[in-house]
Amino acid sequence: MKISELARMTGQSTETIRYYERIGLLPAAERLANNYRIYGDAHVRQLDFIRRCRTLGLGLEEIRMLMVNLYEPTATSANEAHRMIHGHLDTVKCQIAELNKLRESLMQLDAVCRGDHQEGERCELVDVLNGDEILDCSLSKK
Repeated sequence: MKISELARMTGQSTETIRYYERIGLLPAAERLANNYRIYGDAHVRQLDFIRRCRTLGLGLEEIRMLMVNLYEPTATSANEAHRMIHGHLDTVKCQIAELNKLRESLMQLDAVCRGDHQEGERCELVDVLNGDEILDCSLSKK
């Protein structure tokens, strides 16, 4: 299949596919006499693997490491894959905790202001953010 068909099938842009090929994350496609690239089912599977990894927030070098485990599995590479995913899980847990704090702060700010302001009226949110009023949340601690 041509690159445009591969792009449609995998949801990747042709530029992304060429980039992955250029950096060695995707095996080089066969070239026809007219210099068109021809891709196969293995490219589809590999691009789907990369897309799933990217969806999880993995970087290209991390994906490259996982691909080693995919095609040449060893105990070392399997353990490294586990450590990497566990590390990402820890990072996501921290991000969720930070987002929960942010949500609480925003909920407190939302409770300060009733909205529906009249012309010339100051918003109490601005006063709180300016430090004119003390809000019991982590906003003033950062």
